[in-house]
Amino acid sequence: YLVGALVKQGMMKDRRIAVLTDSLHQVHGNERGDVHSAILLGLVNVLPQEYAVNAINIDIIAGEASVHRTLIKELTGVWSRGNRIVALRGAYRWVCDYQQHRGDVTPHGTVLRPGGLYLVTGGLGNAGYVLSSYLRERYNARLILTGRRPLSSLDDTAADRYRQLQLGTAHCSYHAVDVADEESLSQLVAEIEATIGRIDGIIHTAGVIDERHFELISDTTESNMQLLFSAKVSGVRVLEKVFRDRCPDFIWVSSSLSSVLGGLGFSAYASANIFMDHFLLRQQDSGIRWRSVCLGGMAFSAAQIAKEQGRHRVALKPEELYQLFEWSLESEDSPVVIQTVESLSARQHRVYEVKKDAYLDTDPSATDIVKTERPALATAYVAPATATEQRLSGIFEQFFGIDRVGTDDNFFELGGDSLKGMMLLKRVKNEFNLNITLTDFFHHQTVRLLSTLISEMELLSTKSQRKSKMVI
Repeated sequence: YLVGALVKQGMMKDRRIAVLTDSLHQVHGNERGDVHSAILLGLVNVLPQEYAVNAINIDIIAGEASVHRTLIKELTGVWSRGNRIVALRGAYRWVCDYQQHRGDVTPHGTVLRPGGLYLVTGGLGNAGYVLSSYLRERYNARLILTGRRPLSSLDDTAADRYRQLQLGTAHCSYHAVDVADEESLSQLVAEIEATIGRIDGIIHTAGVIDERHFELISDTTESNMQLLFSAKVSGVRVLEKVFRDRCPDFIWVSSSLSSVLGGLGFSAYASANIFMDHFLLRQQDSGIRWRSVCLGGMAFSAAQIAKEQGRHRVALKPEELYQLFEWSLESEDSPVVIQTVESLSARQHRVYEVKKDAYLDTDPSATDIVKTERPALATAYVAPATATEQRLSGIFEQFFGIDRVGTDDNFFELGGDSLKGMMLLKRVKNEFNLNITLTDFFHHQTVRLLSTLISEMELLSTKSQRKSKMVI
C-alpha cells in the first residue's frame, strides 16, 4: 500500500526504502524472530528493478544495547545496491553473500530408498513430473501425487503424464488435494498410511507459475498475492504440521531463484519463495531433513532441451535436475541451495548494479531506440485514426523498436510477453495518467482495443470529477 501511494503521487524516484526486521537472519544461529517477516524481502529484491529506488533489509536484535546507534548509522549512511541485506549484530555489520560450491556433486544414493513411498505435491507439474519420473525409473518408487484439480479435470498434458507414471510403477495414485488445506492433507496422509504404509519422503513442487498472475508492486492485488502464497507460504506450514511427528526421511522443497534475483512483477512470487527458504532454515533441529533448491530455470520440452547446448546455456536439463535433487538431499553443507547455470554474482551485478535499460526508463526519449522495418505480421497495417490510437502506436513503436505499428497488431505477435507487458504498461499509465491493471492490459492486446479501454476510463473519470464538483 505504501509503494502504491508513493507511485500514485509520483514520489518514488530516488527514494531509499528500508525494510526493518528483528532477529530474522541466522547469523549466530540462535535468532528466533518472526519468520513471517521474510515475506517483506521480496520487496527488497524487486523494488529496485521496477522503480528508481534503493531498497535494503536491515535486520537487528531489538534488545541489544547499541542497536539504536548502529541502526541510525546504517539508515543515514551510503547504501550499496550490492549489499541489500544487512544484519547488525553488536558492533559488527554482516552482509548476505553466496559461496559457490566447487566440490563433487555426484550423489551416493544414501537418502532415497528403493521401492520407497513418496508424496509429490504438484506431481503433474513440470518439476514434479520430472522428479516423479526419476524416482520411478531409478528407485522403482511408489508415488502419491497431489494437485488442486480433480482427475477428471486434468488437461491433456497432465493426464498424459499421469498415464506415463502409472506404467511399470508398483503404485502411482493421484489425489485432488490442496497442500494448503491442512484437514484435507492430514486425511490423505492418514489414509495412505493405513492402506499402503509410511510415507518416506515429501517432494513439494506445488505452486502457481502462471505469469498472468504476476503484477507490478503498485498493481498487486490481494487475490493474486494469496494465490501465489497459497502453495508456498501456507503449503510449507501445513507440511510441517502434518509431518512434524511422523518423521519422514526428508521434505524437499522446490524454491525459485527469484528469492535472490527478484524479477519484474515477481514481488509476491519472490516473497513466497523467500519465506519458504527462511521457514526451512528454522526446521534444522526438527529431526527431519528439510532441503530447498532455488531453481533458476528448467528446460522441460524437447525444443527447450535442444537449445541448452554449448556456452550460452540458461536452464537446467532434466538429467541435471535428477543429480541436483539427490545431491541436495545428501548435502550437509547448506539446507538451501541456489541453482543457476550462469554465474550468480554476474547475474546479481546485472540485475542490481548495472543501470536499467531503456525498457525500464519512465520517460524515454524518441532517440532511445532505432526503429526497424515493420515485420511480416498476421494482420495488415491499419494506420491509427484517433489521437489516442496515435499516441499508443507511438509508444508501441518506441518500445519494440518497430516502425509503423498498426491499430490491429497484437502485442504478443510484436514480440511481447508477460514481463514486457508490465514494462509497456508502465509507459501507457504514465502517458495517460490512468490506473490500468495488468489484467486489463492483457485483455486489450492491440492499439485499437487499448484505445477503446482508455477512452472508456477517461469518460468515467470525467463523469466522476463532474459529480464531485456538484457534491462540493
